[in-house]
Amino acid sequence: MKSLIYFFLMITSLNTAAQSFDYAVTVSKIKSLIAEHYIVNEKVKGICDSLDKMNYTGLKPQDFVEKINLQLQRRSADKHLRLEYNPEYARKTKSGVDVSEDQRVNEREDQRVNERKTNFGFNKIEILEGNTGLLKLTYFADPENLEDLISGAFNFLKNTDQLIIDERGNSGGSGGMLQKLMSVLLDERSASVLQIKYKQNTVQLKTDAEPLSSYHKPVYLLCDRNTFSAGEGFVMILKNRKRATVIGETTAGAGNISGPYVVDDNFIITIPVAVITDALTGKGWEGTGVRPDVEVASEDALTKALEVIRGKR
Repeated sequence: MKSLIYFFLMITSLNTAAQSFDYAVTVSKIKSLIAEHYIVNEKVKGICDSLDKMNYTGLKPQDFVEKINLQLQRRSADKHLRLEYNPEYARKTKSGVDVSEDQRVNEREDQRVNERKTNFGFNKIEILEGNTGLLKLTYFADPENLEDLISGAFNFLKNTDQLIIDERGNSGGSGGMLQKLMSVLLDERSASVLQIKYKQNTVQLKTDAEPLSSYHKPVYLLCDRNTFSAGEGFVMILKNRKRATVIGETTAGAGNISGPYVVDDNFIITIPVAVITDALTGKGWEGTGVRPDVEVASEDALTKALEVIRGKR
């Protein structure tokens, strides 16, 4: 009897799973969202046509995601364009369902709790040999209510003779934090550093009129192939203005601003909605990354920076 019950439950489970994933409908919605939001218009048709030609029959959700993402990358080479299987997030925020203000506050508080565990991306601040400051930035958190952290970090470093900023593996994040850090390191006030072009308008990211702190000594910036998104913007701005000597590897090449969109109850797609370029040169880093001034393997970048500093004494 138990065997019959188990067999019945197994069949029911399989039928339920099969009914849960109508991939034809999912692909149709993915195409619709890409057509509506993707900033690189000339690539939309090729992406959508390629998705239509694929066979998704019998795939598990993760295999479906992998297959879709493979096509998205082949047709766009855009590291921000990707599908994710995340039923919990999708059902919580899917189109047509209002998220309460209390829920938004709770999610924001949960995020800040997690960010606090890594000191909001300010992973290491110390003084090395030769009175050289070191600031390790693992990502850019939203700078709201972090004014004391930012100013405190640079107050600690202000008496150093030079500063190494280590962005190896930096995963990107908030443009607001990038703005605050640029304002500390650059002399120009209220100066445009990045242009962000959306489908409908263009936004200028400018240095602050009154920065939280200032640092005028030489800067050496470490980066690698895992330096991503806003982290790459930080590298490009400082390199193009000759404010920092960049040491390490060419960055990831993820230069478009993206946002998450709910496909259905199971899937989320992240779609680039804006193109970023340096206000000084008119060029961005999407697909190319930012090349260092001194090229060395990631694991050797700090040693090389200290060697360069010693050579200039």
